[in-house]
Amino acid sequence: MYMTLKIYISGIVFTTALAFTAFFIIIGFFSPENADLLIMLLLFLSLFIGLMGFFSLSGFFIRKRKTPVYHSFKFLGISFRQGTLFSLLLTGTLFLRAYAGNYWWWGGLVLLLLISGAEMHFLRNQE
Repeated sequence: MYMTLKIYISGIVFTTALAFTAFFIIIGFFSPENADLLIMLLLFLSLFIGLMGFFSLSGFFIRKRKTPVYHSFKFLGISFRQGTLFSLLLTGTLFLRAYAGNYWWWGGLVLLLLISGAEMHFLRNQE
Protein backbone atom coordinates (compact mmCIF):
# COMPACT_ATOMS: atom_id res chain seq x y z
CA MET A 1 0.00 0.00 0.00
CA TYR A 2 1.27 3.46 -0.82
CA MET A 3 0.49 6.86 0.62
CA THR A 4 -1.41 9.24 -1.56
CA LEU A 5 -0.75 12.95 -1.49
CA LYS A 6 -4.05 13.59 0.26
CA ILE A 7 -3.21 11.20 3.12
CA TYR A 8 0.27 12.69 3.47
CA ILE A 9 -1.00 16.27 3.60
CA SER A 10 -3.78 15.41 6.05
CA GLY A 11 -1.16 13.79 8.30
CA ILE A 12 0.93 16.95 8.21
CA VAL A 13 -2.15 19.07 8.95
CA PHE A 14 -3.09 16.85 11.91
CA THR A 15 0.45 16.89 13.32
CA THR A 16 0.70 20.66 12.90
CA ALA A 17 -2.62 21.22 14.66
CA LEU A 18 -1.58 18.87 17.46
CA ALA A 19 1.76 20.65 17.88
CA PHE A 20 0.20 24.12 18.01
CA THR A 21 -2.41 22.85 20.47
CA ALA A 22 0.35 21.49 22.69
CA PHE A 23 2.24 24.77 22.36
CA PHE A 24 -0.74 26.87 23.46
CA ILE A 25 -1.59 24.46 26.29
CA ILE A 26 1.97 24.74 27.60
CA ILE A 27 1.81 28.54 27.33
CA GLY A 28 -1.57 28.53 29.10
CA PHE A 29 -0.65 26.29 32.00
CA PHE A 30 2.99 27.15 32.62
CA SER A 31 4.85 30.41 32.86
CA PRO A 32 7.94 30.25 30.65
CA GLU A 33 9.80 32.42 33.15
CA ASN A 34 9.42 29.88 35.96
CA ALA A 35 9.31 26.65 33.94
CA ASP A 36 11.89 23.91 34.34
CA LEU A 37 14.01 22.45 31.55
CA LEU A 38 11.53 19.75 30.51
CA ILE A 39 8.67 22.22 30.06
CA MET A 40 10.86 24.56 28.02
CA LEU A 41 12.09 21.67 25.90
CA LEU A 42 8.49 20.63 25.19
CA LEU A 43 7.57 24.24 24.45
CA PHE A 44 10.33 24.70 21.88
CA LEU A 45 9.77 21.24 20.39
CA SER A 46 6.05 21.79 19.90
CA LEU A 47 6.75 25.24 18.41
CA PHE A 48 9.32 23.73 16.05
CA ILE A 49 6.99 20.97 14.86
CA GLY A 50 4.08 23.37 14.45
CA LEU A 51 6.10 25.89 12.47
CA MET A 52 7.65 23.13 10.39
CA GLY A 53 4.23 21.87 9.34
CA PHE A 54 2.87 25.36 8.75
CA PHE A 55 5.78 26.48 6.57
CA SER A 56 5.90 23.16 4.72
CA LEU A 57 2.23 23.30 3.84
CA SER A 58 2.40 26.99 2.94
CA GLY A 59 5.36 26.45 0.63
CA PHE A 60 3.74 23.40 -0.94
CA PHE A 61 0.48 25.15 -1.76
CA ILE A 62 2.27 28.23 -3.11
CA ARG A 63 4.43 26.04 -5.37
CA LYS A 64 1.46 23.95 -6.46
CA ARG A 65 -0.57 27.05 -7.34
CA LYS A 66 2.26 28.62 -9.34
CA THR A 67 3.18 25.48 -11.30
CA PRO A 68 0.45 23.03 -12.34
CA VAL A 69 2.39 19.76 -12.32
CA TYR A 70 0.92 16.34 -11.77
CA HIS A 71 3.84 15.08 -9.69
CA SER A 72 3.39 17.11 -6.52
CA PHE A 73 5.55 14.90 -4.30
CA LYS A 74 8.61 16.74 -5.65
CA PHE A 75 7.16 20.01 -4.38
CA LEU A 76 6.30 18.43 -1.07
CA GLY A 77 9.90 17.34 -0.49
CA ILE A 78 11.31 20.76 -1.30
CA SER A 79 8.69 22.51 0.83
CA PHE A 80 9.28 20.15 3.74
CA ARG A 81 13.03 20.77 3.63
CA GLN A 82 12.70 24.54 3.44
CA GLY A 83 9.95 24.59 6.07
CA THR A 84 12.15 22.57 8.40
CA LEU A 85 15.12 24.87 7.90
CA PHE A 86 13.05 28.03 8.35
CA SER A 87 11.36 26.73 11.51
CA LEU A 88 14.77 25.67 12.83
CA LEU A 89 15.97 29.24 12.23
CA LEU A 90 13.00 30.80 14.03
CA THR A 91 12.93 28.35 16.92
CA GLY A 92 16.71 28.46 17.29
CA THR A 93 16.68 32.25 17.35
CA LEU A 94 13.97 32.27 20.01
CA PHE A 95 15.94 29.72 22.02
CA LEU A 96 19.06 31.87 21.78
CA ARG A 97 17.03 34.94 22.73
CA ALA A 98 15.77 33.15 25.83
CA TYR A 99 19.05 31.61 26.98
CA ALA A 100 22.04 33.38 25.43
CA GLY A 101 21.76 36.71 27.20
CA ASN A 102 23.04 39.80 25.42
CA TYR A 103 24.82 37.94 22.63
CA TRP A 104 21.77 36.20 21.15
CA TRP A 105 21.94 38.07 17.86
CA TRP A 106 25.48 36.83 17.20
CA GLY A 107 24.26 33.31 17.66
CA GLY A 108 21.28 34.07 15.44
CA LEU A 109 23.60 35.32 12.73
CA VAL A 110 25.74 32.17 12.96
CA LEU A 111 22.56 30.06 12.88
CA LEU A 112 21.38 31.94 9.78
CA LEU A 113 24.72 31.33 8.06
CA LEU A 114 24.65 27.61 8.95
CA ILE A 115 21.10 27.17 7.68
CA SER A 116 21.88 29.13 4.51
CA GLY A 117 24.88 26.91 3.96
CA ALA A 118 22.76 23.80 4.43
CA GLU A 119 20.22 25.06 1.90
CA MET A 120 23.00 25.87 -0.58
CA HIS A 121 24.33 22.32 -0.12
CA PHE A 122 20.89 20.84 -0.79
CA LEU A 123 20.40 23.04 -3.85
CA ARG A 124 23.81 22.09 -5.26
CA ASN A 125 23.16 18.37 -4.77
CA GLN A 126 19.69 18.66 -6.27
CA GLU A 127 21.04 19.60 -9.70
